[in-house]
Amino acid sequence: FDHGAIAERVRERGGGLLVPLQASAAGIAAAIAALAGGGEMPRLRPPVATVEAAAAFLNLYGELGLS
Repeated sequence: FDHGAIAERVRERGGGLLVPLQASAAGIAAAIAALAGGGEMPRLRPPVATVEAAAAFLNLYGELGLS
């Protein structure tokens, strides 16, 4: 849903579809049906390159002492 931290990350980095919170599960179903029918996933910003995203996760894991 277009709510909270996940929505902020999708807006910032792309790579996802945001459905208004008020649309509830029916909104998600409608978005999936549109994509399945050949529609395109709207992009708010281009997705971050895979290598860049992986590096960010590795940095985070290192900061948390998980690497």
